[in-house]
Amino acid sequence: MAKIFVIEDDKAITREIIQTLNKWNYNAKTVSDWQNIQTEISKFQPDLITMDISLPTFDGFYWIEQIRQITNAPIIFLTAQSINNDGVRALAAGANDFIEKPFAMDYLIAKIQLLLKENPASSTSITVDDFQLNSLTNTVKHKDTSIRLTPTEAIILKILFRSPHEVVSKKKFIKFLWENDQFINENILEVNISRLRQKLSQLDDRKHIMTIRGKGYQWIN
Repeated sequence: MAKIFVIEDDKAITREIIQTLNKWNYNAKTVSDWQNIQTEISKFQPDLITMDISLPTFDGFYWIEQIRQITNAPIIFLTAQSINNDGVRALAAGANDFIEKPFAMDYLIAKIQLLLKENPASSTSITVDDFQLNSLTNTVKHKDTSIRLTPTEAIILKILFRSPHEVVSKKKFIKFLWENDQFINENILEVNISRLRQKLSQLDDRKHIMTIRGKGYQWIN
């Protein structure tokens, strides 16, 4: 399920976009704090971002510069202004595409599908705290050192990185691994968690994967 972050201050448009994305089986989230958009994106780790130009506090051109410091996920600008005025500037600022308002939701979905297809690597690299996971090569990097993980270990770490600093239940791990053709039960999960901890300790002597008794596991910095 691809993750889409929606940056739009018109509540009616935001609601329609998110409802449409959910209908198409995307995991959609919008801004809750206009002062900390960059932080929210860093936590959510979206595969694609849609962004209006006219926004509270700062405009979209400001925010795209901030966002490009933390992610290369495709960005679609949504603008009520003339494409001739904003289109070239949007692309120069780092956007991948733009759509002029008003627009049909089917058109937006088509743009999203195309960009995600063109950018399959957008969801393969995830950065949390000082760690970077590449799920294409199953390697995790900390500062200047990297280590190879097994496919199962990489999936477990990716799940933790997708919900950084939140408790992830054992059921969620098992369900996700089962759907990805990795046969696993609680005992096997615990063994893989233990091996993953040992490998991470070679990169950093701090303990990052905490066991939350009766609930699951949590990534901490």
